[in-house]
Amino acid sequence: MGTHPHNTDRHLDWRGIAVKYGLLFIVILTVLVFSVLERRFYSPINIFNIIRQSAIYGILALGLGMVIVNGDFDMSFPSAVSLVGVTSIVLIMHSVSPVLVFFIGIGIGLAVGAINALLVVYARIPAFIATLGVMTFLQGLAKYVTGGAEVYPTRMPAFFKLFGSSYTFGIIPNAIFTFLIIGLAAVVLFDYSKLGRYMYASGSNPEAAKHVGINVKRNRTLAFVISGMLSGISGLLLISMLRAANPTIGSGYMFPVIMAVFLGALFLRAGVVNAPGIMVAAIFTAILANGFTMIGLPFYAKDIASGLILVIALLMICMLGRNPMRNITM
Repeated sequence: MGTHPHNTDRHLDWRGIAVKYGLLFIVILTVLVFSVLERRFYSPINIFNIIRQSAIYGILALGLGMVIVNGDFDMSFPSAVSLVGVTSIVLIMHSVSPVLVFFIGIGIGLAVGAINALLVVYARIPAFIATLGVMTFLQGLAKYVTGGAEVYPTRMPAFFKLFGSSYTFGIIPNAIFTFLIIGLAAVVLFDYSKLGRYMYASGSNPEAAKHVGINVKRNRTLAFVISGMLSGISGLLLISMLRAANPTIGSGYMFPVIMAVFLGALFLRAGVVNAPGIMVAAIFTAILANGFTMIGLPFYAKDIASGLILVIALLMICMLGRNPMRNITM
């Protein structure tokens, strides 16, 4: 007896779709709500500004996500951004070559990552405590460099304007391209490289990973170093956007970056930190910050809303049964 096509067992897995793409649906819904509440929100200029703002969130979150994938955590990245920012501005004010300033900023980030790896991976100090100590130390260094004051050059070199504050076609911020390039590289590393697979294995079950010949220490060290490098890039990008710096310039990124990492774990691979999810979550975080400001939400309400969103996201991750937080060494 024949079987009609509509009698097959194939049907849409709505729950699976909701789990994989729920964050994207939430982003679209949030954009619609803010667009209704404030007409200026959906203007092309504001949309590009949101993505520009998300560049810093996303780049830092990709670095932190890589550390978390390996079962560690990093509290030092905001202070690394501050130190790179103030050091770079001071060097620019002293007429140091912009290219040299760029490499010094990247070098500071790499050094911070290497120090974190030394303390956490080799000295076996709990990641939360070690990186908290490094964060405080870097804050002190940043204050020492500027005497605690804000610094800004009389003229920002064109080299720094190019990748941070300049626009393509007069409307598309170049920072977007920086974010996309780093994001695509992270996607390749996380999902399509042997190193990425080894890092996931190192974080999910380090003992089993060791037994099959994976160098867990090397993977954890690389994650910290890459995270430090991305902090350096973020610091340089930030001073390019703002054309100024102060010793606490990175402190405001702690919560949004952590929120982007864990919200991103709700996208595509439910309960697993992943690069595409982090990028979408970084844009969502920037949408919230921009939208809350445009509709005039009180400062305390912003904190309440952001905190609730993060807690709800973490609760959803736990309910999905695959919890990346279990691998975080505090």
